[in-house]
Amino acid sequence: MLCTSCSQRIRPIVVSDIDGVLAKYHESVTAFNALYHGTTAPFMPYTGDQPFRDYLGLTKEQHRAMKLAYRQGGNKRFVPMYPGADDLINDMRMLDAEIWVATTRPFQRLDNIDPDTVEWLSRNGIRVDGILSGEDKYEQLVMTVDSSRIVACFEDLPEQMSIGLELGLPMFQVYRDHNQATRFMPGGNLRQAWVFARDAIAKWEDDHG
Repeated sequence: MLCTSCSQRIRPIVVSDIDGVLAKYHESVTAFNALYHGTTAPFMPYTGDQPFRDYLGLTKEQHRAMKLAYRQGGNKRFVPMYPGADDLINDMRMLDAEIWVATTRPFQRLDNIDPDTVEWLSRNGIRVDGILSGEDKYEQLVMTVDSSRIVACFEDLPEQMSIGLELGLPMFQVYRDHNQATRFMPGGNLRQAWVFARDAIAKWEDDHG
């Protein structure tokens, strides 16, 4: 399919969250919190069956102070990537899809969050066509691009899954330790996410190619 005004090829769009899907956010924050407060990190992984701050043993005020220190220290540049996450995204590009990230990370801010997110993507070899950020990231998405082009959205958090599904988006929940208690369908590991998106791209091409 070609754009009627610019004659450029119109491609399907695959969207991915960053923290919890591509980046080991909960594990990174858990380790930072132990260093920050001089405590021992919980032995068992976080499963999403309680608020994250309760898992860390923090009050709301302590949690906010710790997260602020985490962000201001540039730690989001160093969050480890889940094995295979870069392959998933790069394979989607090889299948001729546009790649967008929709993250709850603050992005359009006059502090170090914006460059930290961009730097994280660069360091991990993930090239994107667009970045949307904030709790309303999926509302922004449907206002920014034609929804018919969106073939897959990779997400981990249940509240964001619900928002995306309400907007009619093709959501896929990537299963991690931190969402064991709140899982949606369709969902699964990165391999299953790859199959979900591959099939959706193929169908889009059949319908619009």
